[in-house]
Amino acid sequence: MPLSEEDKSPIEMPLHVMAVAKGGTRREWMSKAAFLLCAGVWYRHQETADEIIPPEDAGPLGLTDWRLRERESLLDVGADLLGASLAAGPESLGSLVATAYETRRTRDLLRSVLAGLTHPDLLVRACALRSALDMVPHLRHAIVRELVDVDFSADETAATIASMALAPVMPVSGSAAPPVSGGPPASLLARHLVLVHGTNFPPGRPVWSVPKSGPLFNYIEPYRPDIYGSADYFRWEGGYSDYAREVASYNLDDWFQRRGMQGSDVVTHSHGGNVLMAATQLGASFDRVLFLSCPVRWRQYQPALNSIARPQSVRIRLDFVILADRSAQRFPRGTIPERILPIWFIGHGTTHEPDTWRRQKLLDYLV
Repeated sequence: MPLSEEDKSPIEMPLHVMAVAKGGTRREWMSKAAFLLCAGVWYRHQETADEIIPPEDAGPLGLTDWRLRERESLLDVGADLLGASLAAGPESLGSLVATAYETRRTRDLLRSVLAGLTHPDLLVRACALRSALDMVPHLRHAIVRELVDVDFSADETAATIASMALAPVMPVSGSAAPPVSGGPPASLLARHLVLVHGTNFPPGRPVWSVPKSGPLFNYIEPYRPDIYGSADYFRWEGGYSDYAREVASYNLDDWFQRRGMQGSDVVTHSHGGNVLMAATQLGASFDRVLFLSCPVRWRQYQPALNSIARPQSVRIRLDFVILADRSAQRFPRGTIPERILPIWFIGHGTTHEPDTWRRQKLLDYLV
């Protein structure tokens, strides 16, 4: 959905004030959603929390260096606590978040997360779902039963987060893509600009990169007429799994090799960036690569030495989709240069929207 100016604005109040603020503006609920989405990180990913929740992004929320005082086992938590939290009502969420923020106790944090599962705002529900499955995975079937009739599709970010959260419970793959290994002889082609999409949750498909109809493709083409627009353009299944990305990396390397297009420029979005970095370990090499909203898993995916001549990362602040993926928001210092857009929380796809490219002058990285 389009971002309003309010959604794009920096946060004006730290979360411990926002949590008990009266009213229910979108900005206030997003701040609570951010806390709920971070909850599972603090509980399950303590050792990498600063990578997943960068201090510079967490600062305006009052969450810099926020940690649980103790990590209590939740294996004894039963359906009674889940039922009580679900019955608490949406009006109690602010006070529960404020209590958890102040006490830093595991059980208080869990109560706020479980209470978020029934909140009327779909984004809050999805963020609570992601952390609930991190904190009490043994209750996942009961949690899923509570949400089985919830239609997250009215909110694009909520739908993506919910799909990611439920993937281990109800695995999904992306939409099938036609084979792309064939191509003209290498001698007929030279360097091009190529667009590589990321994860695709059915029933949709990543339209931004489609030749002749994709919004970003059409925006870039007048400035880069060498953008690859033939019918055999690269696309992959977009499945949400390590295996899907591994297969895609082999296909991407093969696609460039068959077309003699080593050293081309590439724009990637989301996990498409990880597909490309994995492909460099197979021998693929590139000139300029623009990583849009890439979930950073540096220990798992990183480019081979000297395989990318001019890399550049572009992201928003505390991207909810990357946070839900439990990946790092930023590349390690000294690796890939970073550009942070003045946008918060939602809009994982904002970085491939033509209007964003126009306002933020992102074409400067390609021309």
